[in-house]
Amino acid sequence: MHGRSDACRRLWSCHASQVHVVRTQTSQRPSDTSNNVKTAALVLAAGKGRRFNNSTPKQLHKLGGVELLVRSVKAFTASPQIAFVVVVVDDDLKEKSAEILSQYDLSDILMIPGGRSRQESVIKGLEVLQGNTPHKVAIHDSARPLFKGEELVEILPLVKPGVGIVVGKPASDTIYRFVNDLATPLERSSLWIAETPQCFMFEEILAAHWSASQERLHSATDDAQLYIECGGKVAFYHYDSPNLKITYPEDLQIAEVLLCRDSS
Repeated sequence: MHGRSDACRRLWSCHASQVHVVRTQTSQRPSDTSNNVKTAALVLAAGKGRRFNNSTPKQLHKLGGVELLVRSVKAFTASPQIAFVVVVVDDDLKEKSAEILSQYDLSDILMIPGGRSRQESVIKGLEVLQGNTPHKVAIHDSARPLFKGEELVEILPLVKPGVGIVVGKPASDTIYRFVNDLATPLERSSLWIAETPQCFMFEEILAAHWSASQERLHSATDDAQLYIECGGKVAFYHYDSPNLKITYPEDLQIAEVLLCRDSS
């Protein structure tokens, strides 16, 4: 992004983007709740899931007998770190999704229709949350149903003004950049795989999304990319547990195995 929008300039002077790796290792876990920090969760479930290639919407498929959407939402509702949750779904799935959530005593979850893209869905969710004036927000894809909400007690206190925290893992495969029919290997030791949730100071990530919208930047594949483009810094939280993204039907089978292994 060549010019930074007014939304970004209000939040950051022009400091360089950096990526760090963090993981708290203290025996006493930090907590936002003691400081009256309000954190919201935004769960995204509005994708079409075309690669999943199934008549049943991906987020309504069951894993271990529980819908992916429900698993992802409960990771946040069960956490004392989270004050409120907003779920973004396709408009034509709102009624069905609400019915399913109510079966798990989650009927008080605010549900809104998504946009034409992931970015639009995030902006819509953030703008709704703005009325609750949260200090921080965790943005999560419902297609990652294995995330454990108890990790939030370690993750959220690491979020500071100007620094977002992204759950992820070091790359274990060899990765190449492929341009103009030529492959160039990348140094694996410096590569990380970004997952969700991705956590930020609320006003900062909202400004980053507004800036991207104003500048017509629509190619970002996650929120951290927009945050960095807007001048923020990002640190990775090394999340050891499985956090598989359900993209293809076979991913559900893998997730079932991981779920059984984790509960055994």
